[in-house]
Amino acid sequence: IKDKPVVFAAKETAESFMRDAVRLALTDGKIHPKEMDWLKAVASANGLKDGWLRHASPGMPASSTNVV
Repeated sequence: IKDKPVVFAAKETAESFMRDAVRLALTDGKIHPKEMDWLKAVASANGLKDGWLRHASPGMPASSTNVV
């Protein structure tokens, strides 16, 4: 797996991918710092605005205290 953020041709595809990526990151109940960094990088590379992850992914921790 490459660390470089994946860029999608369509914004809708990026949004769908990001929702799935958040669900995968939360499978252990926590989002680890490297996971969060990667999620933010992919969101940014695809033009998704700050806060998009929390708004579009209800399972995303509301505060950084849930990020390990």
